[in-house]
Amino acid sequence: MSRHRRQAVQTPVSESASPAGVGEFSDETPPSKVRLVVGIAIWVAWMAGLVALAGLSANPITLNRGQFAGANLVIIGNVVDVPTGRVKVLATKLGSFSGKELTVVDLAGVPRVSAGAAYVMPLRQAGQEYHVVSVTDDERGRVVYPATNEVKSQLADVLRDTAKRVKP
Repeated sequence: MSRHRRQAVQTPVSESASPAGVGEFSDETPPSKVRLVVGIAIWVAWMAGLVALAGLSANPITLNRGQFAGANLVIIGNVVDVPTGRVKVLATKLGSFSGKELTVVDLAGVPRVSAGAAYVMPLRQAGQEYHVVSVTDDERGRVVYPATNEVKSQLADVLRDTAKRVKP
């Protein structure tokens, strides 16, 4: 019999004493509980971070570089009339356009365009007509972008990169 077992056998147990850990709390928390609490705290912090990232970066606008590479005129324009395609040119970012207004062919077919709003428009001039450059063969590939500060900043980067590729 080991020494510990002999001491346990020889130690008298009083009837009024409660077993260790029942009905009383020790001053030290067991390491397994500490690890559990730390693990739960890390998990909660991780989930809160993921939720914050999802909320702050949901649906960011990203300019399609291929669309701008295929454009010979990029403008920031205020849509005057969607069915007729009339656009008041606020700024020309690529190419040259000397007028104050132009007509974009089938502007009504471009998704989410509304009159009175300003957009960044990658256009291709064909004779006297202006078309929104399409990235795909269907209507969904024709996209204009709201003229926000973030889009304008991206536009400067895209046009700079496009110019570097064109020049040897």
